[in-house]
Amino acid sequence: MPPPAGLRTRRARQAPSMPVRGVPHTGLTAVRRESNGLIRCIAVVGALTWKKIAESGAVSPGKGKAFEVDGKKIAVFNQDGYHAMDDVCVHQDGSLAPGKLDGDIIECPLHFWHYNIKTGELTDYLKDVKLDVYPVEARDDGIYVDV
Repeated sequence: MPPPAGLRTRRARQAPSMPVRGVPHTGLTAVRRESNGLIRCIAVVGALTWKKIAESGAVSPGKGKAFEVDGKKIAVFNQDGYHAMDDVCVHQDGSLAPGKLDGDIIECPLHFWHYNIKTGELTDYLKDVKLDVYPVEARDDGIYVDV
């Protein structure tokens, strides 16, 4: 499967000098150079796996719910479809899942920082802060996240 348009790909090294958190070191990776010069891994083609995290209907419409998948804290939101992102606010590691959801924006219940549930971007306070987002599928037998 080819990467999305406009992305460069490279074969991941067997023993990279600087491992990327949460990214297996096999498969084809798609990377993007951010404005601050850092290279961000945005897709690993063929190396991710779909995990069932809940039964259908476990996340109420307009709400979020926290899950732990392979040691990662992930929040799943049911807002015009399912959306998944890291469940830890960068401010003080608060869980985002129980926060107030207003459209595509989740408000951290601890200190009211705001994130876009579709992109993971922090919408206030700091620039260039982005949480990881994950593909989600609602299937007949449950809710699946690609981690």
